[in-house]
Amino acid sequence: MTTAPTTNPLTELDHATCQRLLNSHSIGRLAISNGHNIDLFAVRYVIENGNIYFQTKAGDNFTSIVVTRKVAFEIDEARTPSVRQVTVYGTAKWFPDDVDIAPELKDEARVASNEHMHWVELIPEKISGRELKLPLSGGLPVQ
Repeated sequence: MTTAPTTNPLTELDHATCQRLLNSHSIGRLAISNGHNIDLFAVRYVIENGNIYFQTKAGDNFTSIVVTRKVAFEIDEARTPSVRQVTVYGTAKWFPDDVDIAPELKDEARVASNEHMHWVELIPEKISGRELKLPLSGGLPVQ
């Protein structure tokens, strides 16, 4: 009895592919720790000179960014027949009023709010990505 060779459905993405995916999206998830829990927040973002920019309001989560400064950021792209994910680990720097990025980028990332919003710059230290190939017959592959 002959067994068909199996291939690993999970592959690492190279740096260029990770950068291309980050540049082609505008919504991501920010992961921050307050020392007790890890929270995830959806953010609207832009990239300029390799750094990620988004806005947030003051509060407990904003304080976590200011105090710990270490964050993770993630995007997903689900397209048949695969799901790709990119994670950025880095240091967050906050700006109390404004940030020096191109005006059109500010408009793309700006959050409409009645509250005062702060800009955050995420300076990447490590970027990694993975692609999960999905079987065409349905269901997730077993690992």
